[in-house]
Amino acid sequence: MAEAQYIAVIAHGTGWTEDYIRWHLPLARGRAYVHAFRLMEGEAMMWPDRRLSETGRWWERVRHRFN
Repeated sequence: MAEAQYIAVIAHGTGWTEDYIRWHLPLARGRAYVHAFRLMEGEAMMWPDRRLSETGRWWERVRHRFN
């Protein structure tokens, strides 16, 4: 997603300013908001594959250990 799209979706959903979104909203929380806003508008969404990030791979190892 392009930066402008990210800002536009969050601004539309929250009414927050671009400045607030860029400098005060943590990226992880912003991405969660984008995901939720798009789901609420009826768009099919899914999180990226966990295997694509180091944190995701770590989480998969933890899950396998306890399952």
